[in-house]
Amino acid sequence: MNKYINFIDLQSLPQAAGATGEALTHVEQKLGMPIPLSLKEYLLIMGKNKPLLFEEWDYHGIDDILYLHEWIYEWINRYKNEGIQLDGLDHVIPFYKFQDTFFFIPAGENDNPPVYAFDIGDTPDVRKLDDSFSEFVKHRFFRLKTGNNR
Repeated sequence: MNKYINFIDLQSLPQAAGATGEALTHVEQKLGMPIPLSLKEYLLIMGKNKPLLFEEWDYHGIDDILYLHEWIYEWINRYKNEGIQLDGLDHVIPFYKFQDTFFFIPAGENDNPPVYAFDIGDTPDVRKLDDSFSEFVKHRFFRLKTGNNR
C-alpha cells in the first residue's frame, strides 16, 4: 500500500501504466538526487500514461523528467544571467510542463513536498500550487473522475 498516493483505484483505471523501478533508479542517478517518495509512488502507478491526468501533448512522466530538468535549468540560468533573482530554484524536480509553465517540487525537502508552478516569459513567476505533491495529484485525479481534466 502506498503511503501518499493511496487514493487511486487502479481497478477503475485499467489503462494506467507505471514506470519501472529500473527507470526510477536511472532518473535518480542522472538527476544526482533522490526523487521524493510521493512522486515515486505516482510514477510507479501512472508515470508512463500521459493522457490520464494530463494531456498527451504535455510533457510529463518518467520519460520526460530528465528533459524537463534540463529545460527548466536552461530558463533558470537564463534569468539568473539576466540578473533576475530566483529564490528556491537551485534543486528542483520538474514533473510536468504545460505551455509556458513548469510544475515542480523542491528536491530534498521531504517525502511529500509542495508543488510549485514556474511561469516563463519576459518576467518569470513562481507560485505555490499545493502544500504537497499528493494533494496536487488528488485534485487532478478527482477532476479526471468527474470529467473535468483541465
